[in-house]
Amino acid sequence: MADSMLIKYPSNLPAPLLNSHALKQQSNLLRTTMDSGHARVRRRFKSVPTFMTASWRCNNDDAAAFEGFITHALQGGAAWFLMEVLTPLGMVEHEVRFITSPLEDYKPISAIWWEYHAKIEIKQRAVLSERQTAEALLKPNSTTEFTDGIKEAVNSYQE
Repeated sequence: MADSMLIKYPSNLPAPLLNSHALKQQSNLLRTTMDSGHARVRRRFKSVPTFMTASWRCNNDDAAAFEGFITHALQGGAAWFLMEVLTPLGMVEHEVRFITSPLEDYKPISAIWWEYHAKIEIKQRAVLSERQTAEALLKPNSTTEFTDGIKEAVNSYQE
């Protein structure tokens, strides 16, 4: 999923705070209301971006490094980069870029702590594959056990 040529978010810098972490997927549905009152709904694209709000709290040293990373490594926040994002699958590395730079919205919260806020675009959020989804829904049976059970039920029904 992630391009190995992209810059990685430094592991020694703080991760976004959990209390500000929110994900919102771009709508992928096209809804057309019919004359009958019913609606036709269809998927427009296979992949749409997900947007994330994030905040960071950094001490003076980390804040200086964070600002330098954004300014120099990310071309002021314009470049795509790799960052671990919390999803239902856990912390997963994603290809991301800033929609609003953390340098547009930051403030001191004490003499040695700074708080930054940003909106981030996630190119393609990680989700289970079709096979993994089927296996998760069929638990505690595996796909093979479920298929074998269906075959057995059909064969015994035909007898």
